[in-house]
Amino acid sequence: GLASAPSGGGEPPCRHTDRPLLEIWTEARAEALREQAPAVADELERWADEWRDAARRSCEEVHVEQTRPESSLGPRRACLDAQLDGLAVVLAPPAAIEVARRSGQLEAPRVCLGEAVLDHGDGRPPADQRETVSRLRRALLETYWGTPGLALAERRQQAAALRRESEGLGYPPLSVLAALTQGTLAMLASDVREARRGYGEALDLGQGHDPRLAIAAWSGLAKVALDLDLDAERSAWLLDRVDHGLRDLPEALVLRAQAAYDRGRLELLRGEPARAEALVREAAGLLIDEPQAQWRRAVMLRQLAAIVDLRGRPQQAEALRSEARAIDERLSARDDPRVDVGFAALEQGLALMDAGELDAARVELLRALERIGEENGEHGLEVANAHVALVALYDARGELEPAWRHAVAADRLVRETAGPDHPDRIGALSAMGTVAFRKGRFEEAAAAYERALTLAEARLPAGSPDLAWARANLAEALHERGQDQRAETMLWQAIESLERALGAEHPDLAIPSKALGAVLRARGDLPGARAALERALERFGDSPEHRVERAQTRWELARVLDGQGEGAAALEQASRARDELAALGPDLAPRRAELDAWIAARSDDGPG
Repeated sequence: GLASAPSGGGEPPCRHTDRPLLEIWTEARAEALREQAPAVADELERWADEWRDAARRSCEEVHVEQTRPESSLGPRRACLDAQLDGLAVVLAPPAAIEVARRSGQLEAPRVCLGEAVLDHGDGRPPADQRETVSRLRRALLETYWGTPGLALAERRQQAAALRRESEGLGYPPLSVLAALTQGTLAMLASDVREARRGYGEALDLGQGHDPRLAIAAWSGLAKVALDLDLDAERSAWLLDRVDHGLRDLPEALVLRAQAAYDRGRLELLRGEPARAEALVREAAGLLIDEPQAQWRRAVMLRQLAAIVDLRGRPQQAEALRSEARAIDERLSARDDPRVDVGFAALEQGLALMDAGELDAARVELLRALERIGEENGEHGLEVANAHVALVALYDARGELEPAWRHAVAADRLVRETAGPDHPDRIGALSAMGTVAFRKGRFEEAAAAYERALTLAEARLPAGSPDLAWARANLAEALHERGQDQRAETMLWQAIESLERALGAEHPDLAIPSKALGAVLRARGDLPGARAALERALERFGDSPEHRVERAQTRWELARVLDGQGEGAAALEQASRARDELAALGPDLAPRRAELDAWIAARSDDGPG
């Protein structure tokens, strides 16, 4: 092994540094895996080669080059031992598909050569504890990475029991891993208090004993702040701590990429899509040459596509989605479960919806709902988000009954999973409000939108586009209730915020422009209303996704033109609105009847 390599005479020094590896990555295991999944076997062989190089270099710097003191072997070997335990957990399942999934969690062996490991890492445990430490570490990693058929609640119970046993040994790096495991599983369960506790305790121990796990703890706390609290300022401060730790560990490319990705998501939350794009692009670029992190890179590319699409570059967005799909296809060809089939289908469905291909979008989004449920459990925030996407899809098709069912399901799942004040309720409540609004139930819509805005104001940064949308939604409902002064104030706030985040020409500003036109018409400002509504129509363009909104805009514009004495132009806009509504589902029949009556009252020929 590393610590006992000879320094002179006999065999060359450091000849057998790979002996511990060969006890786990045996020729028989490698050959069996190669028969089932050759690409996965090749990937693990490359990892094993890198481990050999790191082990040999650690030894040679002491016994051959003599550039390091013998004391450097302790923390490096402890790090490499931990990685071998990870490899053992990867190879434990008989099924190649589970080996493939777990292999994506392996850390690059070069990380063990980092100066931070030498400066702050603990050495190996006492000889009489090594077997026990290895057993517990493997059990913790299996719990951390997930065991097929074991529910999250059971994994949390298992992690708590393993932590109690680990702490009895008094070996700090093992206690750090145990606390980190508890924090991660608590975050998956949206248990904010226990997630903070686990990560915080991992951090307290890790800073003096295991710098790699300390960085992971900082990163976990940042995710809690970003994803569960939507606390931009706290998330930024925590990500600064991650960056500080990574300065001393440049070898940890995956951690660096994850930090850049999380910072990009933070900028998106703040309403800074240009900064978000640059950071997520950087994150995806860092993983180009990391074979075991390609599934992570596909996730990042899909997020990058969404940001690029948001910034008004749909062709570039589709190119990025194609790149992500190509990665998925390469992994799927070997039945690699690291492919997030559900989330990939969700992104593809949303892209098809943006392109106006609503039938194809429906197929993808229903597949996404099914697969996300299989991959993450039927009850959770990820499933709720898939329901919200289906609300948007059915709303665009004018099918309000299925839209309402999915909206109610989304809100119920968020409340049951994470409580009534969780930030994800903003989207679910907004979806409920939208469907209620379409049905003409304006009191109900206003109540849902008001609750969504209350949560958004409490949890989102001032410049967040989601906060602006919450204001715009409520303003539309307030207008229908006759509260036009408050509605106008909120719409100007929303438009200003969205223009700052997205640019003044962005097509997404069509909806608040339409709402502003309706409010200004109600307040008697017909020239202002006409300008806002015509601007909204320009922004909508011919997109099939916005048929309902565009029809409503034309009807509002028809009433403005009628008020300005331009009867022929008013009837033309009203007729075009009727034609668009006629192409949609039967749930919009009351709106069409109201429009037909309006046209009939102003036309000698009636509505036909």
